[in-house]
Amino acid sequence: MRTENQTYAVVTPTYVGHFGFIKLYLESFMRFLQDPENVVFYFTISRDEEDEFKKIIKPYSKLNIRILIFEDVLLNFGISESPKALLDKYQKFSFQTLKKFYTMLYIPERYSLVLDSESMAVRNFKAKELFDNFFKAPFISGSEIKSRLLSDFNENVCRNIDMILGQNIPYWFLENFVWFYDKKILEVLFGEHGSPMDIVQKVYQENEKNDRGREVGVFEIELYQAYIWKNLAKYKYSFFNIDQVLRELYSDEIYQNFLKMHGKFFGGNCGLLERVMNMLEFIPCEKLALFMREHNFNIIRCDTIDYKFYPLQKKFLGIVNPCILAASQGHGLGLNDCVMGRLKAIILMSRPANRLKKHLDLFLSPSKRNLKWMFEPLSIIYYSFLVVLQVIRYLKIIIWG
Repeated sequence: MRTENQTYAVVTPTYVGHFGFIKLYLESFMRFLQDPENVVFYFTISRDEEDEFKKIIKPYSKLNIRILIFEDVLLNFGISESPKALLDKYQKFSFQTLKKFYTMLYIPERYSLVLDSESMAVRNFKAKELFDNFFKAPFISGSEIKSRLLSDFNENVCRNIDMILGQNIPYWFLENFVWFYDKKILEVLFGEHGSPMDIVQKVYQENEKNDRGREVGVFEIELYQAYIWKNLAKYKYSFFNIDQVLRELYSDEIYQNFLKMHGKFFGGNCGLLERVMNMLEFIPCEKLALFMREHNFNIIRCDTIDYKFYPLQKKFLGIVNPCILAASQGHGLGLNDCVMGRLKAIILMSRPANRLKKHLDLFLSPSKRNLKWMFEPLSIIYYSFLVVLQVIRYLKIIIWG
């Protein structure tokens, strides 16, 4: 569905704290993207990060990479505040929303895919097909807010969206990472409800007045997809009610247990399918995987490979066959599908390894040197032993996958 534009855009706002993920991100697209001429990778950063970022992207000249300086983007829209000032005032989530929305409004391409810095391509694909297939049959998905526990944080996110749009929206839309945007829809949204800065300021003032916590702010994907849900017929989008999907695929007993365990694991955060890779032990996965494949849920999250259920996760991914894993680099897939990659995933993602890191940090911190600090070496030895046992336990998977 290419119109006046010759290319599509992949938009990744990032910052120095996430620069460590960019190498794998770009290496994966160098390996698996088969039509790099059809896509421009936009990275939006602050001016003082430019020199360091240029060094990171230098080896990847095969990709069409463009650096956008956020200060310049803001000035283009008449905003003189520095990125630091905006971050300090509006906090992380609203700041990220400003960065994404203004980047998409600034660039010439109509169609964008937003990916975070931790994303990784994991199989061969063509950008043109990925974009064309989505915009030929665009969709959004959401879970019923009334059907399950929501954390205070998520409730405030929903309350902010309701306030912006002037309507009670009954769904939570962060159910996948198929985050495609149409600039023409964005322009109508902002024409009706104010510019991105107007929206962020309105939410900031309302949260300050009601003491709801400034850190919640505006979630751009929730706002964008809630607006589309209000205008499904106008924009010819399909909508998948994830609760309804699960009820149709499974018995009520399985569905209710899935909701219960989801609440237990995530405490009311996350969409029902947002982190589905962590929930496969509670649901027969084949039916859901076939649904996701049939309906182009081809960008999903897999931030943790649980080697206890690795065969199940591998089966699920084999059916869904995603081309990109978003918010995901600590796994044994794609570029990590090798002995060292799987070994690294096990060591980094295991509970003993996390405990080991905690005790190492405490031992190496001079400010923690008290009587308790003297026993940290024992904890380090203990958790090192557990990490070794973990590696031995999963040695077959590490070697052969």
